[in-house]
Amino acid sequence: MNEAHITELGLESFRRFLNKYSRVERMAFDFAGHRLHPVEVHTLVFIADKGRSYASEISRGTGVTRGAVSQVVAKLEKKGLLEREKDVSNALRVLLKPSSKGLEVAQAHTAFHLSQDKEFFSFLSALDAEQKRLIKELFEEMDCWMDKYFVDP
Repeated sequence: MNEAHITELGLESFRRFLNKYSRVERMAFDFAGHRLHPVEVHTLVFIADKGRSYASEISRGTGVTRGAVSQVVAKLEKKGLLEREKDVSNALRVLLKPSSKGLEVAQAHTAFHLSQDKEFFSFLSALDAEQKRLIKELFEEMDCWMDKYFVDP
């Protein structure tokens, strides 16, 4: 790919987006009186959306390593936002579920995005079916592309 292709595809804008997103990932935000980093609140929301979840499901569903999930879960438990319960079908496994405070935080997170990202959501809603399909395909390709960086040589 030459420089003209990079400019034509808007990859410079994409790089700027990635740099900004990386900065946002390191920021803490207030949700229902709790200061949380995006990985923390997104982990909580993932669990809340499912009702209950195993750490391995969280890792697969969010793309965060199991070790990082364990650390995030410990922080969320310490803040009283997550609870553990034994899996009745397998005593060795533990299910994670949001506490009542955790559910409040998840709802506050949704409200935050509905307000903060309203214009972007409107842009996406205005796309036709083919444009949405193409964006979905692009994101899936990007996900596979990034996976290649995590393979041991």
